Amino acid sequence: LKKVTLPPTVTHIGSDAFKETLYWQGLLDEFVILGDGILIDYNGKDKDVVVPEGVKTVVDAFRSKSVERVTLPSSLRVIGESAFACAPALQSVHFAASCEPTTVADGAFRSCEALREIELPDSVKHIGDEAFAYCSALAAFRFPVALESIGTWAFFKCESLESAILPDSIYSPNGVQAIGSDAFRACLALREVTLPETLEYIGRSAFKDCSALKRIVFPEHLREIQQTAFEGCTSLSEVILPADFRNIGLDAFAGTQLVRRLHE
Repeated sequence: LKKVTLPPTVTHIGSDAFKETLYWQGLLDEFVILGDGILIDYNGKDKDVVVPEGVKTVVDAFRSKSVERVTLPSSLRVIGESAFACAPALQSVHFAASCEPTTVADGAFRSCEALREIELPDSVKHIGDEAFAYCSALAAFRFPVALESIGTWAFFKCESLESAILPDSIYSPNGVQAIGSDAFRACLALREVTLPETLEYIGRSAFKDCSALKRIVFPEHLREIQQTAFEGCTSLSEVILPADFRNIGLDAFAGTQLVRRLHE
């Protein structure tokens, strides 16, 4: 494949759509922008990068690149699949004034091991699967007030993350208020969790192996804690459940102080 002509009406290009083609190898501009403002590659050498205005979506562009700081334009609407994945030196991402992205897609920041903090705009509604997985240095993260969904494995092995204060707007893909499976699994430093008041479900292994978590208060509307949700939370010694709560999955609290007390 040597030549591709894309109309400006194209608004989405999937991850690796043209990878390893002759067409892709010939895209040598500093910022490779296709369709309707889709940035798919960065060929520059700067450590501090300012993405130009007009870019609406970033897909793959900074994957495995040696950038340290990136500023995103006010035109941005989507941080796409693998946009910054495996960027080993990435420390910070800044958003221009009036930048209002709605989505952080699957794997967008996966394995950005130097990323310490990021403040997403409050316009963000969706955080995809593995969006921040393996961001082992990520210690501070403010969840956007309009956030509606957190994907599976979204913060898996964010080993420095200390708190998760979740807004009341969170829903699962099927329309109920829920935290997805494995969302915060193995967040070893996680000490504080504030759950949405109207939360109904906590998914399988959602907080598994969060070994620093000591106490959690569950909201009144909670209906179900699925299997292994808090398994391996070895410091967890106190939970407060709604008065009429009845549905706890298999091994939901296995390996916690709660279970140890029951067997003393």
